[in-house]
Amino acid sequence: MQQGLTDPQEIYALGARKLDEVLEWCAEPLDHGGVTLCVLSTDSLGRLAAEVSGILATVESKLRSLAKDPQIHHRCVRVGAIGRLDLLAHSTIAAVNAARDATARHGSTKLTIAVAYDGRQEIVDAVRALLEEEARKASSLADATEQITTTAISQHLYTACSPDPDMIIRTSGEIRLSGFLIGSVLVTR
Repeated sequence: MQQGLTDPQEIYALGARKLDEVLEWCAEPLDHGGVTLCVLSTDSLGRLAAEVSGILATVESKLRSLAKDPQIHHRCVRVGAIGRLDLLAHSTIAAVNAARDATARHGSTKLTIAVAYDGRQEIVDAVRALLEEEARKASSLADATEQITTTAISQHLYTACSPDPDMIIRTSGEIRLSGFLIGSVLVTR
């Protein structure tokens, strides 16, 4: 490792600390935008239990600190999370809710943490939500399928209230996107 770190916990903690630098770097150009960080994909939930718990412990710790961070409040950063949060431990969900609640009134900049996230699953969940909405209206199958459009799907994405990404940066020298924000990239608004 470039930093000389080999302990996974130290590596996760370093990544969490880097978030502060990223937000500082983005503060000016993001007056009305946001940053989405993919911290754990649903595929990664299948890693060794110790590794997953280490990542989630770091996520929880960072979210709790964000809820109280004076810079987050000074910059009016609204913190949220996307992904299959139902797959996470109660303590992780509680940390997400604490950060979300503490920053709910902020508005100009949004920090979204993608945890237990998969872009393809986001599209599946969006289509399901759209079809469930049509079922509540008692639409026929033919009418429901007519409602499946890129606009309708985009309104049901986890990221429906976020702007489309302008730039995606993949750290660690990887080229693949691992399904990150695939719905926002593929489903045009």
